[in-house]
Amino acid sequence: MPLVQCPRCGRVNPSVAVNCLHCGALTGRSASAEGGLTDLQRLEGTWAMRSFSLNGAPLPPEEVRKYRVTIRGGRYVLDYAGQRVVFGLRLDPTRRPKEVDWTDAAGNTLLGIYQFDGGVLRVCRAAAYGQPRPALFFDFDAALAEWERVDGAAPGGA
Repeated sequence: MPLVQCPRCGRVNPSVAVNCLHCGALTGRSASAEGGLTDLQRLEGTWAMRSFSLNGAPLPPEEVRKYRVTIRGGRYVLDYAGQRVVFGLRLDPTRRPKEVDWTDAAGNTLLGIYQFDGGVLRVCRAAAYGQPRPALFFDFDAALAEWERVDGAAPGGA
């Protein structure tokens, strides 16, 4: 089995590893069917929120438009009306549905799932820290969001 070096700690992992087995960093090695890009590469760039609902209650469109997220190198930076929150990002594209974890600066983790639907990113996450990962893309007892690339940026960021 081929090996790959972790970009963070430099240790060697099997090429099928999505996260480094030693430090947890993304290895970027789970290539998707779309152009051979990894899911992390497809996520990188800036996204604008298209829709959001929490526990079945939709966020008004004027609020939705205030959200942007930038994903780069395992960091998820959420901007909302001048406020910024940074999360660590961990993907497991080998699971069905694909899994995503967001970890804040205090070490709290939100569990979610994600999928690509053409140029749209659909994410469903637990409604709060400590809640289980959703199994379906449904907003009952969860947060459901759809994002689209800003300015039509190509996958992999610009």
